[in-house]
Amino acid sequence: MSKRYEEEAFDLNFLKLLSTTCGCGVDMVPLPGNVKNTAITGLIMDVLSTAMVLKKPLGVRVLPVPGLRSGERTNFKHLFFANTKTREIKEGLTLQYLPHQQDQFTFLG
Repeated sequence: MSKRYEEEAFDLNFLKLLSTTCGCGVDMVPLPGNVKNTAITGLIMDVLSTAMVLKKPLGVRVLPVPGLRSGERTNFKHLFFANTKTREIKEGLTLQYLPHQQDQFTFLG
């Protein structure tokens, strides 16, 4: 998954969506060290609300890496961590995962 994440095949919003059908939530995703607290809080609240609605346990474990900026690769030296590049958190669930509803919205920017 870390390789596909680095290739930008999916993002954190997709992992949040996946947590609706699996039991792990968002787990062990590296973030840039300068990530905003509000972005992490939003991520936690999204997963928490999903867990409450679906009545199932979901977790959030993210790794803000001090000194790394978005797009830079991690350099973990640990058996259980795979290296990948850090990416910004896009706040809020994007509509790209709800294609049947896209025609109902006007996109700005």
